[in-house]
Amino acid sequence: MIEYVKLGHSEQIYGKKNLLYGQMELLTIIKRYQEYKKLRKKELALKNQLRKKVNEMQQEMKSLDKLFPTVKHESYHTRTIKKTPKKRDELDLEIEEIRTKLKALQ
Repeated sequence: MIEYVKLGHSEQIYGKKNLLYGQMELLTIIKRYQEYKKLRKKELALKNQLRKKVNEMQQEMKSLDKLFPTVKHESYHTRTIKKTPKKRDELDLEIEEIRTKLKALQ
């Protein structure tokens, strides 16, 4: 059993407008997706090109490393600066002192 509903003129125009707006939005989405695919393909091509260039540079660096003699560097003056960190208890005491001073100021 099929039922038909009669639409008024204004309802028909409203429905057609909404349908056309929906079609327009779908077409713009498709257009943007195609542009995205094109840009993504270009990006991947550029990444591959960059990867090849980096690999070439690494090969050149390895060949240059083989050509140069190896040099040993010795450090004559090596000083180690050791700072003794304050103990946890000392820090807690200082924090408490600062808190008491703040309370006295209020």
